[in-house]
Amino acid sequence: QYGAVGDGVTDDTLSIQAFIDTPLIGDVNFPLGVYLITDTLRIKRGTALVGTSTFDDQASAVIKRGDNMDVPMVATEKYFGGDITHYYVLKGLCLDGNADNQTVMVEAIAMWGAFVGSYIDNVFVTNNYGPAITFEYAYDVYVGLFWANRCVVGNRATIEIDQTQVASGPIGLLEFGSLYIENVSVTGVGGIPQSTPGNRGVAIKAGNIGRLHVKAFHSEACDIVLDLTHGTNDNQAIPLE
Repeated sequence: QYGAVGDGVTDDTLSIQAFIDTPLIGDVNFPLGVYLITDTLRIKRGTALVGTSTFDDQASAVIKRGDNMDVPMVATEKYFGGDITHYYVLKGLCLDGNADNQTVMVEAIAMWGAFVGSYIDNVFVTNNYGPAITFEYAYDVYVGLFWANRCVVGNRATIEIDQTQVASGPIGLLEFGSLYIENVSVTGVGGIPQSTPGNRGVAIKAGNIGRLHVKAFHSEACDIVLDLTHGTNDNQAIPLE
């Protein structure tokens, strides 16, 4: 309807964003294909990006970052200065960060300000020059099956969490079901991850957290699995290295 091609060559950014911006659109479905984007897909309350991911970038709905794209691939309204809100959904997607053609380190997904009713499931982020996903001001969010592989993160982490308190009282829960993080590198040659001893990066970095619940966690080729740092609030996390 909006002209997205999914051939890995045509820039599908405007077509996909037009679909997302349709009033009361609900699900934005991605059939099998490679959808090249050159700017952030800005999702809004009630938007569900739904693909056909099989955790195989050759047999999935793949969103691929264009060359030298220095903004997130997918981001919520809060990332751009908007409000905290409900009902963001990402499901069945593969995001290819195209790391070897990037010069600025940036997350693939910025799940900022996601509130009750938001969830992520069966999402695969690969080959990103920067974190796979970041959470700020996000609480009461459920992440089911999530896999990040071959990310170059520098002094950052594959998953970054900062639940800075936005109101009085306890911060809500951020829960992960099955989490897989593999082959995290500090640096890469031309953006390509070089996950060797001495060059392995952090899997998860969390600060200002209220309640973080991880049911199942697999990590491979990460030097620091979990880095918990103190924030400005009392009774948060303890340092762990």
